[in-house]
Amino acid sequence: MMLEKNVDAIIISEHIGATDTFSERFLRRGKPVIYCTGKAAKNCSAVVSNDFSGGKTAMEVLHRYHHKKVLITPQWQFRYEGNLAAAEQLDMETVSYNSQKEALDLIRKNPDITAIAAYSDEEAMDLMYSLRANNYRVPEDISIIGFNDIPICSRPEFQLSTIAQQRQKLGECAVELAIDLIEKRQSNPTTIELDTYYVERKTVAVNKYFNLK
Repeated sequence: MMLEKNVDAIIISEHIGATDTFSERFLRRGKPVIYCTGKAAKNCSAVVSNDFSGGKTAMEVLHRYHHKKVLITPQWQFRYEGNLAAAEQLDMETVSYNSQKEALDLIRKNPDITAIAAYSDEEAMDLMYSLRANNYRVPEDISIIGFNDIPICSRPEFQLSTIAQQRQKLGECAVELAIDLIEKRQSNPTTIELDTYYVERKTVAVNKYFNLK
């Protein structure tokens, strides 16, 4: 339908590759394709957050609060790699999980796990719910950091500490890049990467074992 309407460019916001096969059809027609917040398909441009740096920041924050053993997940590659890189630099131990049930089981079996670096805010909130339903306190027993800073994070029932993306700036840059490509000021596929930053709320606290040492 968009090709029939002769759109000048398309901006795609998804990160699992669901639209990659469609992007080829636009490129064959000379229509620029820009991925916003997701990894670009071949020969496409992208405007993304620095997920690797954001993953590192999450671990650096937890380290400042004296957490030594942290749950992380490979469900978002670059965020996970950032977690691992920071853990190695800071001499922290990481334990990987692939589901919320597995995360809860690991915490039960390893009481020295005192924090979670979730791959998204939704994941963090679901984990928070499961932990509280099983009589764990957040953040007194388990600290949690999310990723994205979606609007619901600031609601009183969540108050989720998180790694924020520059959401408005991501959209603005995607549109500016699309215009440059349409008007031929930019010809080659390019990637623009924006910094992330930590937003402190109420789901991260000092490791409960720290003062006992």
